[in-house]
Amino acid sequence: MALNPVATSATMVDPEDRLEDDEPLSRALLPEVWQVARREGSGGRHTRERRKYLRIQVLREVTLSTRQALGLEPWGRMKVQYDGISASHPWIQEHARTCSAFPLTE
Repeated sequence: MALNPVATSATMVDPEDRLEDDEPLSRALLPEVWQVARREGSGGRHTRERRKYLRIQVLREVTLSTRQALGLEPWGRMKVQYDGISASHPWIQEHARTCSAFPLTE
């Protein structure tokens, strides 16, 4: 499987477009958003709430503990890599040993 870095905001583009175009799907998957703001006459509030909700869901997905059964990273379907943070960095290596956790070197 090829790994292609993607920003979390980019993962929301396709779902955002699909939910904008398919109101029944949007109502079924995002009832919390529809309870807060209807699409008609909300002055863009519905779109803002939908984007906020999707952003929260993406971040939840990315930040789930590896011990949890749910999530794309534990299943090997997503690899989270933080910009500027490397497992081979001396600080990470030092603190991993202190915690008896041994990170993989890159």
